[in-house]
Formats: sequence, structure tokens, C-alpha cells
Amino acid sequence: MCIVIKRVGASLAYLEQITRADVDVHPYAFTTKSFFVGHTNCKYLRYQVIDTPRILDRPFEDCNIIEMCSITTLAHLRAAILFILDVFGSCGYSIA
Repeated sequence: MCIVIKRVGASLAYLEQITRADVDVHPYAFTTKSFFVGHTNCKYLRYQVIDTPRILDRPFEDCNIIEMCSITTLAHLRAAILFILDVFGSCGYSIA
């Protein structure tokens, strides 16, 4: 699973290419409303990539349906999770 923080240039382009999704992207947060699944090959191995909506750091009782779907997906995932972050803060968010 690959998680991208707010439209991070090349990484988002990569996800859009392998999921072949016509994603609605805007200059504000929370534009992903559903899941997009794609596959990619690397060194004769096939990987599944899931682009999920963002999850906020808050109690489960306060999560909406979209966040709960993302949490459920992560809970049942038996694989590695890759987080892609813009450490320079050019996406508008700091890593702090």
C-alpha cells in the first residue's frame, strides 16, 4: 500500500498511472472519496497498489465512513505499507 500526502508530484502521477483512475484532484485536502486499485511489476514480481482516502488522527468514534473504510483496509492488509511524504513542505504540510 502506498500512501501519499496531498498531491506529491511524481508519486501521485505514478499512482494515477498504475491505477488508471481518472482522479478528481483539487488544491485542497480530502479530494479522494473512494479506493483505487492498480498493479505494477518490478523484477518479475507483481505488486498491488491501493490508493485510499486519508485518515485523520482522532478517536474511532469521530471517524466518518470514508475513514473507517480506509482503517478496515489497513487492518486486513497482509503486506508492507509505503508512506510517501513531502519532507520539504512544498505541498503545504510540514512533517512536524
